[in-house]
Amino acid sequence: LRPWRLTGGVLLGLAVGTKWSALVFVAVLGLLTVGWDAAARHGAGARRPVVGALVRDAAPAFVSTVGVGAAVYLASWTPWFRTPGAYGRQWAVEHPGEGVTWLPEALRSLVKYHQDMWGFHTSLAAEHAYASHPAGWLLQLRPTSFFYEAPEPAQALCGAERCSQAVTSLGNPLVWWLGSAAVVAVLWWALRRRDGVAVACLSGLVAGWLPWFAYTERTIFTFYAVVLLPWLVLCLAYATQRLLAGAARRPEWLPATRVVVGAALLAVVAAALWFWPLWTAQVVPFRLWQMRMWLPGWV
Repeated sequence: LRPWRLTGGVLLGLAVGTKWSALVFVAVLGLLTVGWDAAARHGAGARRPVVGALVRDAAPAFVSTVGVGAAVYLASWTPWFRTPGAYGRQWAVEHPGEGVTWLPEALRSLVKYHQDMWGFHTSLAAEHAYASHPAGWLLQLRPTSFFYEAPEPAQALCGAERCSQAVTSLGNPLVWWLGSAAVVAVLWWALRRRDGVAVACLSGLVAGWLPWFAYTERTIFTFYAVVLLPWLVLCLAYATQRLLAGAARRPEWLPATRVVVGAALLAVVAAALWFWPLWTAQVVPFRLWQMRMWLPGWV
């Protein structure tokens, strides 16, 4: 029994219960842990580390992540099971002999519910002004506007002829832009140097970003990329660490490198303060709202 892997299975099950796209994380992170096992076997001097990991570690890893995750996901439907009037709960009773007939009625209704959800979400192609292609997500090219108003009376609320009040899904642009540059560097280290830490940093991007390229005909939005942020920050932190470590080998470079890293950190904090009104629906003069629209796609 591997306590952290079991904990991961529980958290992944909760993640899938929140949004189905987490299913890809179950697969990617499960494989990543088996890769770690193979690396540990290699480091311990095993003659066949990959074979050993596949034979002895893969099955327990599957049970700990997929098995535990599936049980937790099913448990997340407990309120639905306990509510006879819940949406779709009585489908099996109303459609005898249909669906997966060998299952109990409650589970048969749940399977039908899942089939309907899958069909809806994989075929949704409605026009939407804020739909965005995943290629632009890391650069935050088209964030979603959740709320916008021009409240009145303007002079009393913001001291200008026109006010703006908005909630926008724009991430801190400096975090995303610097993080995107870091991803390129980390990808290089993963491919050319076979850097295991780099692979781990990229795993969440593989799971949370790349699958959406298969659904570009569907109506999708930049705010789906919120699950990428922890992994983007991991890439940024690792790239920063590698930068400082490289500078440490050239003592004359280290002070300037530290200044650059410190200035970047301060700029990120300043950007957070600058964009705070767009995240919290603060009433500001229209001109100040315009000054925060750095790219055409942000409007």
